[in-house]
Amino acid sequence: MAVGWGVIGAAASPASHIPEGILPARSARLATVMDVDPALAKAASERFGDVPWFTEVEPLLARDDVQASTSLRPTIAHAPQALAASRRASTCSSRSPWR
Repeated sequence: MAVGWGVIGAAASPASHIPEGILPARSARLATVMDVDPALAKAASERFGDVPWFTEVEPLLARDDVQASTSLRPTIAHAPQALAASRRASTCSSRSPWR
């Protein structure tokens, strides 16, 4: 069974790991995307197969089909999002969207 990933900050510049990492992996699937900008969240959803999209983290993490999440938001947001994911017993990775 493939792990369902929720991508937080899906419109961030290094979101290339969605098509390069999550989509081709047999053990992973993109479950949902989130961005604080509704237009960017919707665009990311459409780009990656019309997955559900959100503008807040909590609804993304509350989904039963999300077992792991990755945060591409500014570093200051990583800790609260990792804590929220851990409360839900979900794996969370974080990376900064700036190179």
